[in-house]
Amino acid sequence: MEICKLILHIMDTTQNIFVPSDIELENINEEVYPLIESKLKKVFNSQDRKQAHFINSNIEKMIFNYKTNEMNFVELSQQIAGYIFDEKRRYNIFHTSDFILAEVKVNEIRYIVGLDNANSPKLTHTTKEIDNQIINEIISYKTLFSNNIMKFDRIFIVEYSNSSLQIIENPYYFNTNKIYVFQEILQCSSKPSFKETVAVLSDSGEMLSEKYNMDHTQNLSTLKTLLME
Repeated sequence: MEICKLILHIMDTTQNIFVPSDIELENINEEVYPLIESKLKKVFNSQDRKQAHFINSNIEKMIFNYKTNEMNFVELSQQIAGYIFDEKRRYNIFHTSDFILAEVKVNEIRYIVGLDNANSPKLTHTTKEIDNQIINEIISYKTLFSNNIMKFDRIFIVEYSNSSLQIIENPYYFNTNKIYVFQEILQCSSKPSFKETVAVLSDSGEMLSEKYNMDHTQNLSTLKTLLME
């Protein structure tokens, strides 16, 4: 994998704060680069990826304008990040996140990847001195980035040559309704991921195995093989 271009924008929909960057990240710290590269590789290998296609999408139009040289990479990233920020607030998604837009090459194929990395609460420690005595406390803080794909991350992959689309996201519950909000924001339609398809096949295979007194594990293995082919 080759990371050709990369930029970071900060989103805090809770406080309505959007901080776009004006400059690409060119000389990435040698300790940071492997973390970003690792996450990008996991994105391309994830079984949660869903094949999708744009439907009169604003973001697709932005990418088209970039491909036809009507805007540069920084402008593209700012427009996409700003649009996603506004839409997340419209869907009442209130959290902090770091949005990365990257242009990468995988096996000589060029892609544009959007990573909306949700900040997650973790625990750390702090030390205080009270009346000449030391007290160590556990406190909560927000992690800024994980090299793993986290539950509330939302990701899209667009192949540069033909604008074919893949997305990764978990469902979001809005007014008790289960929706795939990133699919709505990107204005696209998607198919089930490999993992979702296997889950459906597993349930169906279990029912068939019980009905016909067959080995469920062997049946599931056969179904997975057929699916991969």
